[in-house]
Order: sequence, then structure tokens, then C-alpha cells
Amino acid sequence: MSSTLDHLVYGVRDLEASVGEWEQATGVRPALGGRHPEFGTRNALVSLGDTYLELLAPDPEGGEVAGLGALIADLAGPRLVTFAARTGDAAEVTSAAAEMGLGVQVMAGSRRTEEGELLKWRNVMVSGHGFGRLVPFFIQWAPGTPHPATTSPAGGELVALWVTHPEAGDLASLYGDLGLVGVRVEPGPAGLHARLATHRGELTL
Repeated sequence: MSSTLDHLVYGVRDLEASVGEWEQATGVRPALGGRHPEFGTRNALVSLGDTYLELLAPDPEGGEVAGLGALIADLAGPRLVTFAARTGDAAEVTSAAAEMGLGVQVMAGSRRTEEGELLKWRNVMVSGHGFGRLVPFFIQWAPGTPHPATTSPAGGELVALWVTHPEAGDLASLYGDLGLVGVRVEPGPAGLHARLATHRGELTL
């Protein structure tokens, strides 16, 4: 079992305003993605090579926000809130987490693009570990669904992704037990950090 970074989730309160700010800062305008009815959120996307950045905001027309959407609605300002790990076998991740005594929630997800194309996936949320959103949710894209990194505007590259936490060793061990590779963990205050190379220079989130 091995999972790698799928995408970064950048929480924003106002999607239209944040899309404009991102374009001004980087020179690339994120493309509107679609709505997530189950969470009351909507997004815009920019490709970072093999991965992508998702600007995620509450949907004013989507009803009550839930889950990650509720967290974003309470943000004081834009910031990285979590990331997703790509897996080829959601059932295997679910089994591994359950064997460790962790809480597991499996959810089918979907959204329709601005062009009307339906994207589908399956998410595995792991809880009960004490590390909050620093443990990613796992995503398995449905067969035939194009990965957003290949269809979103090219906004540069992800130079580095790292996580800091006072209990860095324990968090790194948990990543290993869940099969997550390629994410650096360092001692420090709890936080998620990324450095991007954009058309207008480096940007740290």
C-alpha cells in the first residue's frame, strides 16, 4: 500500500475574490471547478505539475456547510487547511486504518465541471489520531475521471511540501503506517506548509 500527494486544499472565504487575488499574485487565473453539494462548498483549481491546488470556499447557494466546509467558513483568512493523498485502493487504506483502531469514514464524492463533465471519486477520512487536518484524507479517482492536474490552468510547480508538529516522530510513523510517502515531517508548531514556483516568483503558503 502506497499513497502520494494528490492535491493541496487552500481554504478561502470568498471564491471570486480569492481567484482574482491568486491571479494577481501568480499571473495565472484558477479555473472554476464546481460545487460539492454534500459539503456546501465550491472550488477553483490551478495545476502545479503532477498535483494541483484547490481553492475551496463555502458555496453561498449550496445550503449548510459540513465537514471541511464548516472549518473553512470559520477561517480568519486564506490558508492551507489540509491535503489529499492519492490511493489506488481506498478499501486497503480503510482496512489499514481500522486495524490501527482509528476511526474511518468512506464517502463517495462528485462534482460537475463548468463544462458539464461529471467527476467522481471516493474519499477515506481517518480520525481518532490526534493530528487533525495534518493527516490527509485519501482519494481514489473513479476510472475514466481525468485528474484535475491535467485539465486545470498551469500555474507553476510545487517545490516543497512539509508538515510541522511537536510530535513529529509520531506523525511520521502514522504516515508510514497509512502508506503515505513523500511528505516531510519536521518538529515545530503544528502546521502545513508549501512552497510554489509560480510565473511571478516563489510563493510560500
